Amino acid sequence: MTSNRKVLEMADRQGLFTEVRRRSKDAVPSGTFRAEGPWVSISRQLGSGGSVLAVQVAEKLGWKVCDREILAAIAADTRSDEHLLGRLDEQGVTEFHEYLAPLIVPDDPGQARYLKEMTRVIARLAREGRTVLVGRGANWILTPSCGLRIRSVGARDARAAVLAEAEGIPLERARKNVDQNDLTQRKFIRQAFNRDIDDPAGYDLILNPLDLGLPAAVDAVLAAAKTKLSL
Repeated sequence: MTSNRKVLEMADRQGLFTEVRRRSKDAVPSGTFRAEGPWVSISRQLGSGGSVLAVQVAEKLGWKVCDREILAAIAADTRSDEHLLGRLDEQGVTEFHEYLAPLIVPDDPGQARYLKEMTRVIARLAREGRTVLVGRGANWILTPSCGLRIRSVGARDARAAVLAEAEGIPLERARKNVDQNDLTQRKFIRQAFNRDIDDPAGYDLILNPLDLGLPAAVDAVLAAAKTKLSL
């Protein structure tokens, strides 16, 4: 029994467990199922302006934006501490850490359960529609035809400069933070979905808000949304 459980947990972490890799199937009474969308997902590199882009796109569309709200919903659904879940939020974990954490912190749900609940929450928000979903691999979870998938990127040094100014930290430290965050996001997407976060096939539009300017980036997303989603 213990051996089988470990195999399933390992499969979850590697992105091979079916429930994590495909769209979640919440228990919905027959006849009440709601199709997805419309939604916009925004995957963003640290310092690229993707989070601000999400807020402004949502404001222009009159939609809600869900970023930390996704984590809060997972915490509520699992009756877990939101701060505790933070260690798993868009984070890749080692096998050693995954098995050790529940022994040290009994309430820690582990990455496998976190990914399942994250998938359920994102799918539920997508069915509610008129939502801008920030990060957490939403573009790999949801049905591509029901939404618009955006990737916000930027040159490493440009992103580091933005981060250094925003957080009041030395530029070299900002560069290290940018590099670490890129690695962490890449590891998370690989573990959760067995996909490459930089695979262009996972997005409808890849843009650089730092070079374009935020207003132009917002306009580009809105134009793409109106075309694809018939808004």
